Amino acid sequence: MIVQPPIPNPLQRWWRDFQEFLQGLLPLLTLLLALGLSLVHPWLSQLGMVVVFYWAVYRPDVLRLSMIIASGLLADMVRGTPLGWQTLLMLIAYLVAVRQRHLLTSKSFWQFWIGFAAISALPAATNWLFACLWLTQWLSTSGAFYSWATAVCLLPLGSYLLTWVHRCLPHA
Repeated sequence: MIVQPPIPNPLQRWWRDFQEFLQGLLPLLTLLLALGLSLVHPWLSQLGMVVVFYWAVYRPDVLRLSMIIASGLLADMVRGTPLGWQTLLMLIAYLVAVRQRHLLTSKSFWQFWIGFAAISALPAATNWLFACLWLTQWLSTSGAFYSWATAVCLLPLGSYLLTWVHRCLPHA
C-alpha cells in the first residue's frame, strides 16, 4: 500500500511560501542595514563591502546582482555620490570575491580576512581617487585608509553576525 503525504492546506502553503520569500530577503536586508550604518560615520563607508564579500564567498546564490545594484543605487542617492558609483564598486568586489571563493572558503579565517583586506583595498583606493578627480583637488588618503581599516577590523564581527543570518537560510 502506497502512503501519500497529506496535501497541505492553502494557508500552510501560503505560510511556507511567505517564509521562503522572507528568507530570500535576508541578504538584501543585511546589505541595506550595513549601508545604513555606513551613514553614521565616514569611517564606516566600507561596511557594505563586508556584507557583499561575505555573501559572495559563502552564498553567492542568495545575494543576487539585482540586490547589489538596487542597494548601490540607493546608497548613491542617500550619499549624494554619482549614481552607479557604489554599485560599480560593490559589483567589482562581489565579482572578484566570487571568482576567488574557492581559495577563500577552503582556507582558515585568517586567509579569508587577508583576502577581504586585499579585495576591499581596491574599492577604497578607487573611491579616494574618484573623490580627488570629482573635487579636482588632492585629498588626504587618511579618510580612505581609516574607512578601509575600519571595515577590515569589523570583518570578524560582521562575519559572526552574518553567519548567524546564514544559518537561518535554507540550504542550497
